Amino acid sequence: MASFDAWSLQYRRYPMGVPESATWELYGPLLRRQTYRSFDMKEDSTHPLFQPIARPLLRDEVRRQLLERITDGRIPAATRVYENDLARQLGVSRTPLHEAMVSLARDGLVQSFGRKGWIVAPLTDSDASELYPVLGALEALAVVTADSSALGCLDELRVLVMRLEQSTTTATERIAVEADWHALLVAQCPNRFLVDTLRPLAVRAARFEIACTALGWRSRQGELSSVVQCLERGDIRGASRFIEIHWRDRGRSIVEFIRTPEPSGEQRVA
Repeated sequence: MASFDAWSLQYRRYPMGVPESATWELYGPLLRRQTYRSFDMKEDSTHPLFQPIARPLLRDEVRRQLLERITDGRIPAATRVYENDLARQLGVSRTPLHEAMVSLARDGLVQSFGRKGWIVAPLTDSDASELYPVLGALEALAVVTADSSALGCLDELRVLVMRLEQSTTTATERIAVEADWHALLVAQCPNRFLVDTLRPLAVRAARFEIACTALGWRSRQGELSSVVQCLERGDIRGASRFIEIHWRDRGRSIVEFIRTPEPSGEQRVA
């Protein structure tokens, strides 16, 4: 039970996902205790109970910077990148950079071409059509799993919906607010495996929406108000149903936008 409390605290600190350094912060002490018990080690000067606190891993910071720039489009989709160039720009060696790229590849954000380097994952209509239904189904499951725990963040969800409904909120700001809304709702789920699965999917969806917004696509968030209303009534199943509808309609809108060619005849996003 204590580990779940710790995870809850970590996810409030890292709403888009717990970095690897934080994961070690939680599990490292447990692994060390298991090692001591297995070999019957005693707490003495040779085998101290506590280890010196290390600085955050460099690869985590490299990953964070790359993740931000890939997500917001500063490194566009389908861009070919090379480790030597990136390492020079970031001022790091290739080892932490390579580790960060491998981590991003596991999340489906970059693709490896061996010695030819990496390419930022393209944004295609086929990927969007497969991504959004899965995202909707898993987030709906997270709401059902959270059950009454989801009611604890109602005030914050209402505030975010009110921000979305303000006419002064720009399209780019809406994406950020919506991401906060979903992250807050998912954070109530006690199933950390489910939350870990949702995190990279949400990032991939954000890439589509930021890229499409820059080309004129506009989001609709009416279902989010319906989710809040269901939660106010204690209707968890109803809230999960509107979550699925929200992501389904959002995915269809993205796919339709991508498939609508530019006046030049070119596809809207790579």
